[in-house]
Amino acid sequence: MNPSRRGPVPFLSGPSYRRHLLASALDGAFAGIISLAPFFASRELGAPRWGIVLFLQATSVAMLTSTFWAGLLASADRLRVFVVAGLAGRLTLCAVAATSAPAPFLVVAALHAFAHPAVLPALNVLWQANYPAAVRGRILGRISVVGSLATGLSSLAGAQLFAHEPGLFRVVFPVAGFLGFGAYALYGLIRIRRRPRDPGRAEAPVALPDPSFPARRSWSVPHPIRDAVRLLRGHPAFAVYEVGFMVYGFGFFFAHPLLADYCARDLELGHEVYGRALFILEGTKLVFSPIFGRLLDRLQAPRASALSFLCLAPFAVTIALAEGEAAVYAAFAIFGVGMAGVNVCWTLGTIEFAGREDAGPFMGVHAACVGIRTLAAPQLAYALQASRGHDARVAFLAAAGFFLAAVAVMGRLARRRPAPVLVPAAPHPVPAGILGAPKPSP
Repeated sequence: MNPSRRGPVPFLSGPSYRRHLLASALDGAFAGIISLAPFFASRELGAPRWGIVLFLQATSVAMLTSTFWAGLLASADRLRVFVVAGLAGRLTLCAVAATSAPAPFLVVAALHAFAHPAVLPALNVLWQANYPAAVRGRILGRISVVGSLATGLSSLAGAQLFAHEPGLFRVVFPVAGFLGFGAYALYGLIRIRRRPRDPGRAEAPVALPDPSFPARRSWSVPHPIRDAVRLLRGHPAFAVYEVGFMVYGFGFFFAHPLLADYCARDLELGHEVYGRALFILEGTKLVFSPIFGRLLDRLQAPRASALSFLCLAPFAVTIALAEGEAAVYAAFAIFGVGMAGVNVCWTLGTIEFAGREDAGPFMGVHAACVGIRTLAAPQLAYALQASRGHDARVAFLAAAGFFLAAVAVMGRLARRRPAPVLVPAAPHPVPAGILGAPKPSP
């Protein structure tokens, strides 16, 4: 039986999977509240447009440190890494209770982003070690459903609270910090497991690394840039994949940093409307994440990524032409469809190119590229819309062009790579009572 098409998902550890689901729920709740920060700062605190752009830029520029963390923490205790990242990057949101001006609010709210790159390589190792490649996309899709539901509900609840009493932000954001810390602690408690060579997809017979996945000796802390360049040169298909994501990223950062302020200041939306728009965004991600997970298993990362980018172009055009709540809701729904695919491909695509190598350095480079494009794209978008009388619509239309260009890059890469080869899979044990697996009779 082809495991990518039907049948139960062969989880290697029932407790680990359940812990992964709970961590995703807490992480999603944290993300939903944080997503309200730029809109709240613009509408309630009067933050300037450039301040919102810098806030959203800072949360992604931090990804530049991923290659450093990938080498430094390769052999470190995983739980300690997650706990320290949670203390330094998420519980710091408690300081929001002492803020009242836009600048300190945005600075505190952005601190979480500077700890997140430290845990990304560890999360990628978890996906590589615990879940077989032939069904990895399906599993991520299911876990993403839980995260998207939590994100949508928390953003909707937070928006309703702010509409009733804006001063509650001094309580809501610290609560988000505790939720985010809990998510990191649970991720750190998930056991990394040794598994046999994945039988669901033909792969080179390379030995599986030790479950701790220590980085190669060449991936040393003092030379993260040198090692990143060496990795890209040694894996040309992965380098092209990063080019495609770089082009997509310019489109994303032309649109996303301007979106919240555009809704608050230009479209004059209230907290309730913006909260519902975010809920619709997460609702569509909830529906389409499992679909894109299956597509990734069947089509491979370049083809699935091209389809995701293609879905984002109409979002940029729709929000640029929006004149009312209905159009905003439609734009956010389309945005959710595209981002469901992007999230799946961004998270798991590097593992596909890593093959049987340690996926941590690949994710380190992948995440660092986010920081590279963030250094330029938001500033170019701000300059473009400022040159047109602070009309963000021109930046949204430019974003649509970047999305279509990224489709062309990924399409070319897909044509150069062979179609996925699936072979019959050996049976995997499914923990009793999980997603349809029968429980033993008493």
